[in-house]
Order: sequence, then C-alpha cells, then structure tokens
Amino acid sequence: MARNLLVEKSISNKIKAFILSAIYIVIGMCFFIGRVSALDIEVIGNVSKGTCEVSYESMTVKFDKPLLTPQIKPNVDDETYVKPFSLKYSCTDFNLSDGPAPFKMKITPGIGTLVDNSNKIYPTNNITGAAFVLKNCDENKLNCKVVNLNAGGEISFDVTANSQLENHFEVNVVQLGTTQPIPGELVASVDIVLLQP
Repeated sequence: MARNLLVEKSISNKIKAFILSAIYIVIGMCFFIGRVSALDIEVIGNVSKGTCEVSYESMTVKFDKPLLTPQIKPNVDDETYVKPFSLKYSCTDFNLSDGPAPFKMKITPGIGTLVDNSNKIYPTNNITGAAFVLKNCDENKLNCKVVNLNAGGEISFDVTANSQLENHFEVNVVQLGTTQPIPGELVASVDIVLLQP
C-alpha cells in the first residue's frame, strides 16, 4: 500500500510538473505573441492587361545643318543646336474607364556610349570634344527637361488611349569638357525600353 501511495505521489508530482510547464509555455507564448500582434502586412498590386510597344526597331536623329564648333557651348541648357523628335508607340488593351494608365520608359546609354555627371551623352571614342544632351518635353513639345541618365533614366507618362501615342524629345549639341570642340563625326546612342510600373 505504501508502495502504491509512493507511485501515485510520484505520478501526481509528474502530472503537476507537466501542467505547470504547460502553463509556463502558454504564458510565454502569450507574452511573445502579444509583442507582435500589431504587425500587419498588406500587399497591393495593380494588374493590367494593357501593354505598349515601340513602332520601330531603330531611329536616327540627324542634324541636317553643319554644327559650327565656335558656337557649341558647354551649358546643358544651351539651345544653339537643337533637334526635336518624337518617339511613337502603340498601346492596346488598357482599361481607361478610370482615367489614364501610368507607364514608364527607361533610357540608358547604348553600346559605345558614355554619360558624364551632367548627363552629356558622347561616344567612347569621342574625337570632337562635343556631346549630346537628351531632353524630354511635354505634350506640346515645350518645357523640355534633361533626361537624368545618371539616376536611371526613367520617365513616367500616361497612356491616354488605346492607339498610337508619342512622347516628345529634343537633342542638344553641347561642349564636353573645358576645351572647344574640334571638327569630326559625333555619333552616340541610347536604348529606350517601355516598362509597366
């Protein structure tokens, strides 16, 4: 009988210890869970069926008149030699019932082309000492601003219709560095990719 009593006490003590351990674990979990219960993660996305694509594979912007070296200035805003052009692209399948759809284009230097700190674009084998500056203009071909290629070259625009649209640009010829440009051929390129934001 004493042996049964000892076994029962031993079992009883083990059960009590187990119950107390479980209580401590539950209290500990409540304390831990209580610290992070305010965390909410919300993931938001905008799925669009619409897409845009450029209407041609390559484009050449050529200055028709001679560029006289004494008139080429170092300022990126100099407008002595300016050539405007438009990039045409087609957009389809956008739901425009709530207004225009946001879109982006990314402009980066092409093969064999470098960009300096002031966003002057020039060929790696530049013999002229001149460079181009690419500017993005508004829908009226005004208010042109330098495309910041050093900051990723992204330009935001709105798709306003499921049809052919265009963005307006201009290219300026400016002096690269501190010495006056010399005669020679100046050819540089950029790559433009349309991106859904």
